[in-house]
Amino acid sequence: SGMQYDYVIYTNADIILHEDFYNIVRKQIEAGYGSFRINRQTVIGGNINSKGDPYTVQDLDEIFSSQEMLLHHGTDCFVIEKSILKKVDMGNIFIGTLGFANMLLLQTSYFAKQPRKFGTFETNATYHFGNDQIWREDESLLRLLELNMNNVVDL
Repeated sequence: SGMQYDYVIYTNADIILHEDFYNIVRKQIEAGYGSFRINRQTVIGGNINSKGDPYTVQDLDEIFSSQEMLLHHGTDCFVIEKSILKKVDMGNIFIGTLGFANMLLLQTSYFAKQPRKFGTFETNATYHFGNDQIWREDESLLRLLELNMNNVVDL
């Protein structure tokens, strides 16, 4: 492909990026990290703002300044140097489903010289509404999980 890039950023679709996200990422790249991940902050109360309405883009300041955040242990934001990404083999794993992040984490950590995990409150760069884990109850997502686990074994 004719694409020119040095790094790839993979973030799950339900993640909110802080307005300074790309500056935060650039700072870590300049610090020498070839592969790193940023853990999100979980916004308590789901997707409802302080007025009782669903959050909109006008509520970003409220989200970013909220003191009601929870720690999150999973990984849903990766920054990966091109040379590392070229070595990664994800096989037939479905993007954005359970199992994907763990396999990406395993491989990028293996190939990176200096992998790094930034904990939930270290960068204040990513956010998520609630911790509903709908994949635990959705049969179609559970089927994808089963397929992912079988595809992981094939790798």
